[in-house]
Amino acid sequence: NKEASALLIAIAGGGFALWRWTIDQRWRRVQYAYQLINEFMAKDNTKKALMMLDTTNYIELFPEKENPEEKLCRVNEHLIINALKTFDQQEAFDESEFAVRMIFDDFFTDLSMLQHHIDAKLIRLNDVRPYLEYWIKSINGHGTVKSIELARQINKFLDFFEYTAIKILS
Repeated sequence: NKEASALLIAIAGGGFALWRWTIDQRWRRVQYAYQLINEFMAKDNTKKALMMLDTTNYIELFPEKENPEEKLCRVNEHLIINALKTFDQQEAFDESEFAVRMIFDDFFTDLSMLQHHIDAKLIRLNDVRPYLEYWIKSINGHGTVKSIELARQINKFLDFFEYTAIKILS
């Protein structure tokens, strides 16, 4: 009878410990996801890419230039579409197109890393979905992107350069 009571207490204690461990692991995963999102959103190129997706505005594309007026460029949908053309669509890019292209390339690379963390089961999609859903919809033409033409060009770029992680994320 004592052995049965001890066994039940041990099972209950083990069950409680496992439950606590599970809760702690979930909390750590959520904290890690939040840290990744904060780092992602704090990057200059992420901020610039999101601003370009959301508005037509002057963006600092050339921080290395001395003249303050030369640092900024008005980025509109047409410029983004041209910047994100694949090499089979366009061979050369002007200075502004190339700068926008590099910003989006950096943005897409960092966005892909979030999917890689999901694939490695370090975080879950639901951990980052609230922070990214608006932007993923925009990339796919269901958000603030001004036209379906821009969304199509973004997807051509993602396909051409094999950003499959972003395609999975969306």
